[in-house]
Amino acid sequence: MGQHDLPPDLLGGTRREDAPLLPTTRARARQGIRTSAFARGIAALLAVGLTAGLVTLAATPAAASEVTTTYTGAGFVTGPGGGTNSGQSSIVVPAGTGSLRSMTLNLVGNPQPAPVGLQIQVGFQNDVLINCGTGGTCALPPRYEGRDPAGRWILFVTVGWDGSQGDVSYNYGGFTVALTTEVADLAITTHPANVSTQSGTAVTLTSAATGHPMPAVQWQVDSGTGFANVPGATSPSYTVTPTYAQSGYKYQAVYSSAQGTVTTNPATLTVLPLLPVVTSDPVSTTVTEGAPASFSAGATPGDPAATVQWEVSLDGGATFVGLAGATASTHTIAPATRAQHLLQYRAVFLNAAGTRVATAAATLRVQYGPEILTPPTDVDIPSGGTATFTASVAGNPTPTVQWQISTDGEATFTDIAGATEPTLVLVDRRYAHTDTFYRAVFTNGVTSRTTDAARLSVDSIAPDVTTVPLDQRVVAGTPVTFTSAATGDPAPTVQWWVSSDRVSFVKIVGATADSYTFTATAQDDGNWYRADYQNALGSYYWGQAAYLTVGVAPVVTAHPTDQTVVAGTRATFTSTITSQPGSEVQWQASTDGGVSFTDIPDATYSTLELDGLTFADSGTRYRAVHTNWVDSATTDPAILAVTAALPVVTTDIADQEVLAGTPVTFTAAATGDPTPTVQWRRSTDGGRTFSDIAGATSDSYTFTAAAADDRNQYAAVYTNVGGWLSTSVATLAVNVAPVVTLDPVDQTASEDTVATFTTGATGQPAPRVQWQVSTNGGLTFTDIQGAMASTLSVPAEENATGHRYRAVHTNVVGAVVTDDATLTVLPLADIVTQPTAQALRVGARATFTARSDDPAATIQWQVSADGGRTFTDLPGEVGGELTFLTTTDQDGNLYRALFTTTAGTTSTTPVALTLDAAVPAPAAPTAPAATGTVAVDVPRAARAAGAALAVTGADSGLLALAAALLLAAGAAATVIGRRRHAAR
Repeated sequence: MGQHDLPPDLLGGTRREDAPLLPTTRARARQGIRTSAFARGIAALLAVGLTAGLVTLAATPAAASEVTTTYTGAGFVTGPGGGTNSGQSSIVVPAGTGSLRSMTLNLVGNPQPAPVGLQIQVGFQNDVLINCGTGGTCALPPRYEGRDPAGRWILFVTVGWDGSQGDVSYNYGGFTVALTTEVADLAITTHPANVSTQSGTAVTLTSAATGHPMPAVQWQVDSGTGFANVPGATSPSYTVTPTYAQSGYKYQAVYSSAQGTVTTNPATLTVLPLLPVVTSDPVSTTVTEGAPASFSAGATPGDPAATVQWEVSLDGGATFVGLAGATASTHTIAPATRAQHLLQYRAVFLNAAGTRVATAAATLRVQYGPEILTPPTDVDIPSGGTATFTASVAGNPTPTVQWQISTDGEATFTDIAGATEPTLVLVDRRYAHTDTFYRAVFTNGVTSRTTDAARLSVDSIAPDVTTVPLDQRVVAGTPVTFTSAATGDPAPTVQWWVSSDRVSFVKIVGATADSYTFTATAQDDGNWYRADYQNALGSYYWGQAAYLTVGVAPVVTAHPTDQTVVAGTRATFTSTITSQPGSEVQWQASTDGGVSFTDIPDATYSTLELDGLTFADSGTRYRAVHTNWVDSATTDPAILAVTAALPVVTTDIADQEVLAGTPVTFTAAATGDPTPTVQWRRSTDGGRTFSDIAGATSDSYTFTAAAADDRNQYAAVYTNVGGWLSTSVATLAVNVAPVVTLDPVDQTASEDTVATFTTGATGQPAPRVQWQVSTNGGLTFTDIQGAMASTLSVPAEENATGHRYRAVHTNVVGAVVTDDATLTVLPLADIVTQPTAQALRVGARATFTARSDDPAATIQWQVSADGGRTFTDLPGEVGGELTFLTTTDQDGNLYRALFTTTAGTTSTTPVALTLDAAVPAPAAPTAPAATGTVAVDVPRAARAAGAALAVTGADSGLLALAAALLLAAGAAATVIGRRRHAAR
């Protein structure tokens, strides 16, 4: 089969584009591709592995270091067309034969038919083919030289075929391939190095060697008894995960091939021990004295395996010492004693490497019940002193304490709240605390112990007055309290006494407390009060008594009354009271209707006199406040009424004249009591009505004058409670400068018409207007006589075009000039040729002619059949000449021409057409003249086309003949033109 028919597994990949092509196959032959017969026989060999029974080997030593090896392939059959069966034509070359230098290829025996060419292919070079001649010599490509030829080789043989044999298969006996290879010396290139690792951590030893054929490798180990093979260690690198017991082992690699055996230097393996790791620390524990205590610890075994040793610290963990025989994972102390309290214990793990790994330390706590060391003792103190009881105890944990008290001779005890310290301090102990007993109760988690009770004794004290009663001043009917105090132990009793003369005292029944309270009456005024104290040790009398003063509040007996006075006169108010003791008086005034009152300076007598009163004082309320140390009494208020004075104008106002936009001020003044208010008023209807001006309530009224304020009238009205009075009326004149509201605009007018310019302006007084004209392009303007209206009308004369017009508006304030406007006059066409009246016979040609001075003017001829009352356009008659053949109905018609320009239309003078009887037939021709002119009337169509015929000649007969010919030609031309027109 052809190269492209090779299976991919033999080709080892896709065909390279630069590989030599196989000989022409049948398909290629059909396509007309021409190749030589030799090229059609190609064989290829692919190395893919050794197949038993397909190859035999025979080696022949070569010169020097080269070796030639012959490989024999089995017989095979070529397929139809000459292709070989690749499965029958292959050999296998083993690895390690050396570097390929040359090769030969031969078929076995004398095969028929003889092949025309051989090719061979080896797998390691993909699908590149090696061409071999029929004599066996092969052209070895450079890429094959120096390579190991190991693999399957496939042969392709192509038998010569010219198409006449048909599809025939051929049997061949086999083939041989002789490969010459170069064998390299065997040598170590990399020796393994000494390595160090920790137990359980993998490490890799590496070696390398060269040689052809490629040597095999075997790792060996020496554990102390010599080197031995390591099973399965046949790679240049060897990885081992060691234990601590393998430390010191030696490893080497042995390389073997046909060239012999070489061994690397040995490498030494050093294995570091694997330390134990603590997995559980002992836990601190608390036990009761006499009970056992246990501690446990755990750790990984390490490599080599570790042992355990328990240690104890007697100095709080600073140092530790070993415990004899404590070599188990759990250490038990039985029984625990208080001497072992707070000792610390730990476990230490160590292995043959000599490294110690210690756990954290755990503390042993040993508890025992309270033991009384010092009980409280009896205490004797003076009254008010401090009693201290103390007790001490031993115990673990430290016991808590609770002090107790007994007030029944130790029959029962109760806890003292908050008394939980070893020392009990009792302050301010009194005689009543004598013969109380105290004890301490100590408790911890183990048990409880109670001390013996201790007795408290407190000495007594005679009474001692510490607070004496003070003088009192109270209001009759109110409670009064006298207070005294005394010390003593036991506490003294008290008795109050009263005297009206401070000499003899009477016991007050029931007054036996430190404070004596009662309701004072007027009769109690001037009494004296004292307190006596006594207890079991004696009594105490205080000789100085306290004095009582009882007062009575003021009471009004006469109130002030209302007063009405004339402004400027005096008003008098009077009030009387009773009180004990006497009281002071203060007059007050209210100006807010009695809501609030304020003191009147120096008004401290029972009668109040007020001078110089004004209307402003009217409505003021007055009252008297009478005060002593007991209380105060206020009279009813009395109201003062003061008669008012009418306003009087002292400054009047006058007329004013101002410019619009400037400020104007009217000022007035008036007196009155009360002071009058002012309100400015304005009239906009000539004084018929006035209205208030909002906010204008001052003597002066200022505002900015506007045009609308002109002729307004103003007055100020003064008002108080007595009435009102107005100033004179003042008139305001406001002048406004003229302001143009409408400028004239440019005008365009036809000649002989009227152009109109309009202007407008505002102002006060109303401005007058004066029109002006400029005939020099606006350089100067002059007044137009009599042009004093808002509208100016000027004749549109031809010589007025370009004139400029403006208006000047003037009043007393000033003048303002409008923008100027330009007049443009459009000229009419002027008739230079008037048509003339015609008197003709019916049938004769009438001709009217007219002309203007404007060649751009359009012309329209008109006719009037009613004597000139109305005219109608003559269709198509728009030239300067009107000509036609007359008819009887045209007699008396009037004709005129209209000339129209942008300025308008100008008419000629209408002219009449007068017709007589019909024109007679022409007379017979006479003898021709020597010279003459014949006028020939051209048909209307020809006239319309602009044809006009005239024949001039020496012979009139000939001229007539010529005229006739010309008429005929004109008629013919007219017919032809019409036909052409119709054809279009």
